[in-house]
Amino acid sequence: MYSVRDDPPKEVSENLQMYDRITQRLLFARGITAPQEAEAFMKKEWVTVDPYQYKDMEKAVDRLIHAIEGGETIGIFSDYDCDGIPAAATLYSTLNAFNHKSIVYYVPDRNTEGFGLNKEGVNTMKESNATLVCVLDCGTSSPQMIKEMEEYGIHTIILDHHLADHKKPDAFALINPALESNISEPHPCAAGVVYIFIQALIEKAQEKNMQTKPPIGWEKWQLDIVGLATISDMVAMHGINRQFAHYGLEVFRKSPRPGILALCDMLKMDQKRATQDDLSFLIIPRINAASRMGNAKTAFNLLTTETMEEAECLARDLTTLNEKRKTAVASMVRVAGGQAVIKKKEKKVWVFGKREWKPSLVGLVAQRVTETHSKTVFVWGQGGKEGNTVIKGSCRSKEHDLFNLMQQLPDMFAESGGHRKAGGFTLIYGAEVALEDRLNSVVQQEATEERQSHQNEEVDGEYSINEITEIFNLSKMFAPFGVENESIKIAVPKCKVYKQFRFGKNKDHVRYTFTDGTGYISAISFFSKGNEALAVEDNQTIHAVIGSVEYDARSGKPQLRVISFIR
Repeated sequence: MYSVRDDPPKEVSENLQMYDRITQRLLFARGITAPQEAEAFMKKEWVTVDPYQYKDMEKAVDRLIHAIEGGETIGIFSDYDCDGIPAAATLYSTLNAFNHKSIVYYVPDRNTEGFGLNKEGVNTMKESNATLVCVLDCGTSSPQMIKEMEEYGIHTIILDHHLADHKKPDAFALINPALESNISEPHPCAAGVVYIFIQALIEKAQEKNMQTKPPIGWEKWQLDIVGLATISDMVAMHGINRQFAHYGLEVFRKSPRPGILALCDMLKMDQKRATQDDLSFLIIPRINAASRMGNAKTAFNLLTTETMEEAECLARDLTTLNEKRKTAVASMVRVAGGQAVIKKKEKKVWVFGKREWKPSLVGLVAQRVTETHSKTVFVWGQGGKEGNTVIKGSCRSKEHDLFNLMQQLPDMFAESGGHRKAGGFTLIYGAEVALEDRLNSVVQQEATEERQSHQNEEVDGEYSINEITEIFNLSKMFAPFGVENESIKIAVPKCKVYKQFRFGKNKDHVRYTFTDGTGYISAISFFSKGNEALAVEDNQTIHAVIGSVEYDARSGKPQLRVISFIR
């Protein structure tokens, strides 16, 4: 069944009396209770962040200015995903705008080197005679590597947003909102931290009247890829992150960046009308495909090239890698699906894995299986270099707190981390054999509160089809959506399946047309093949369709993204 979200209490409703009932309910659900907060949220005005609230900001800015003026070799070491790569591209583009050319960039191989600052990267910086290294989207949990560079005489500036494992690294400068008590949440992703840093850098260059420098405000043209990273990295979508995502999308639509132009052209995407979904489902997977299937530097080169000829070549390369990624994931999902048929349905947690599976792809498999079977899913593969291999994996859940779940099994996980519903791990040797039984043993002892909430879908409102356009117009005010600012979820009762058809290379997706007597609405569900919960017949009447309202670029009208059917 489903329930409609409660209206806010009387005092909150009075505070928000300038808004209608549904808007009040949506604001309250996001923790917004004061008129000033509501106005800022709805207007989405740009609010300048003070870079110097970070205690090491001045130190870091002065050191980088000194390196630019002295013609030093500056190193950039970044993570390989669609936060680390845009972060690196943003800083690299900024250094180019200062006409600084002595730059060495290193990004680790996702499958053989894994996450974090490593020996290979440190050695590359030493051999390149770098005197300053900026470590982006990692480094906080690598105190030994930082210590080695500092002892060698290489100053390090960490620009990150991850928590420290044990002790903080003794870097020359550490800029990380997660480690500073005075930085209010939500915290930006690494690319967002880099953006705040270059804002301060450009202001300082103007104060010093450096000979070659970008103008004040130049950094806003980097929001196309800072917004991309913000949407990709699943950070809380309010405050500064919603600002980065919203204005990032605005800049993306008019970005002159050759890599963006080439990707939009290849995808036949109308850049001027690009949506958050376009970035999430078309652009971001191609950036991530570089590290999953090849070399992450391909994506970095795409975002930093200054020629259309190179950009077109790199866009083709990334599209080819993305096709290979989709084929590989589809094959893995088929294997997992075959195993799922014989797994015990009463088990709440399923584990899949094969040593030949790439760790870089298992998170996509876990997500797909979770969506199809509504299970908590752990998937592992084997990575690392020959003679030093490890079992690494990813997990996804709609039901359980994965971070807490893994913390309860220290004898199984050599490393674990992530969030409540998504995580990554490295297994202790041999643990994969007993992992499923051990996880289910822990889950059986948990309270059923989350399971009950999942069984009773909570929606923002109940509407007929002829009212959906009004909700769609409202949803544009609440976008961009993400963690802690979920898309508006509605129930459309007494829907009849007018027609449906499958599409996609493997017919994995379904497009429906529903009617309730007040009109017709197009709806879509992705990767629903094999998902019995989303199987319906033509002319079947459904008690309610639960979905979110979004823009359909194909028809130019609102459509439903199907979440579930209430029979």
